[in-house]
Amino acid sequence: MNDREIIRLEQFRQLKKEIRGSGEHLIIGIDVAKQKHNAFLGTATGKTLLKRLVFENNKEGFEKLLMHVESISASNGHKKVAFGLKPTANYHKPLAEFLINREHDLVLVSGVAVKRNRELLIIVYPVKCEAYFTGAWTLMKKKEPFNPELLKVKK
Repeated sequence: MNDREIIRLEQFRQLKKEIRGSGEHLIIGIDVAKQKHNAFLGTATGKTLLKRLVFENNKEGFEKLLMHVESISASNGHKKVAFGLKPTANYHKPLAEFLINREHDLVLVSGVAVKRNRELLIIVYPVKCEAYFTGAWTLMKKKEPFNPELLKVKK
């Protein structure tokens, strides 16, 4: 690992430590696709705030996402926001660049990690769930036992 990779790894570890159980963070899990993305908005304590937000893979869609994020964040008192993206091909790059340019915390979550997380969570989720599992993965720590009760969808 070079110095830059070590710094990025430490920043990621610090972000996960800050997020876990925090009442300050709004977590956004995004399942990236070619034309439309699916987003899930929830808290670090497991509360679902928005089950599904579909937005276009363009600047207008990204601004729609941020509008919803800012509105929900303000109405629920969240001071910080963290985005978890499950990339597909190169379709995540415009959204990632958009979020990074606006200085948001961003984590790319591999499809393998999302699949493993899905296997840990035994829930019935009636809409596209990749965004939910991506958001849930953002909270997990590999060396601690995972408590699926924290992330059950609240009705």
